[in-house]
Amino acid sequence: MSSPKAFEDTLDGKPDFVQTVAKQMRQLVREELANADEGIYGGKAVQNVLYSIGGPNNVICGIQPGKDKVIFYIHNITEADSDAIKLEGKGKTNRHVKLTELDGDTEKELRRLLQLSKTRA
Repeated sequence: MSSPKAFEDTLDGKPDFVQTVAKQMRQLVREELANADEGIYGGKAVQNVLYSIGGPNNVICGIQPGKDKVIFYIHNITEADSDAIKLEGKGKTNRHVKLTELDGDTEKELRRLLQLSKTRA
């Protein structure tokens, strides 16, 4: 696979459940961040779909479809911002959650965190 050019390219060769979760996350992001620009980055091994507002340097979140999970990155938050889901990462203001499915409670919390991230951007 060459460098991804479209969202669908990031799903090539991924298991069905990864494709499903990635598509669900994309829909969630589009609903919560209607004005965000979608950028496709990466190469053969790792592909990222990043969403920014007001320019590519103002990233709010990102989707990384993998072989066995989807990693969803949220900028401008820390683990102290959520008791409902396990946020991971050591970045100053960037955390991620690993998803193999998207249940209602997790979806609700991710929506809340996206809105929080947007207000801090």
